[in-house]
Amino acid sequence: ILKRQKSSIFFCEKEILELESQVQNAEKNVEKLNRSSKSLHQILETNHQFEALLKNEKMCFKSADTSYFKFFAVEKLHNWVLAGSTESAFGIIFKGSLDETSLLISFTIAESSIVSFDANRLQLPTSTCSFFSDNVLKNKTTHPAVSDFFSKKVDLLCKDLRRIEISSPKNIPSFIHFVELKISRIDAASKELGYALDQCKNAYLQQSKISTDAYELTTYIIDPSAVESRLQVTFSIPDCYPFAPGTHELHPVKSSPRNVSITNELIRT
Repeated sequence: ILKRQKSSIFFCEKEILELESQVQNAEKNVEKLNRSSKSLHQILETNHQFEALLKNEKMCFKSADTSYFKFFAVEKLHNWVLAGSTESAFGIIFKGSLDETSLLISFTIAESSIVSFDANRLQLPTSTCSFFSDNVLKNKTTHPAVSDFFSKKVDLLCKDLRRIEISSPKNIPSFIHFVELKISRIDAASKELGYALDQCKNAYLQQSKISTDAYELTTYIIDPSAVESRLQVTFSIPDCYPFAPGTHELHPVKSSPRNVSITNELIRT
């Protein structure tokens, strides 16, 4: 009887060991299935994200194509053109009526949508000339002093622009419009100054002794009816011109009642 009991106990222990081994194998299989299930879930999520990205990409391509044709629909109506672009950067060239009033602004957009840019005066590349209208490309021959004057104006504008922060890519169009207006105003000032120099043959432009960024335009007013009536007029052009008014001074070259009368009359006007 004892032998049979021992034999039964031995077989029971053996079966228990086999069952424990089967349980361990089953647990391992469950772990593998759980890992496979998690991987499958991640794959499904990745597929959903991929499909969403594809849909967004199609919408972006459609928007880009629309913007592209809208951009070139107004070609030659602006004083700026697209100089080149990549996925995260592009450049804009602004052109005035003078070579000295041309500048390049290079934009860079980081992955966090932070916009950085740099502005510099440049010589207009010949490759971009075909994108501007004939009126914009007509460059005037200017006096060296005038060329130096407007070169410094554009350099000062670039310096002021670098202080501006663009918080988001959506603010870039308004910034381009802002620069376009600034360049147009400098361009208008060049025409004003050129007209003044053309009308006053004895006028000259020189750098101010007070500031290296300021200039003085000096001319003489002569009364044909009185030889001695000669008036010196000096226009002070500050560094903030043409975005702020300048001042002027009237000095009779020779003191006489006629000169004093002309001076007083001009001051009142």
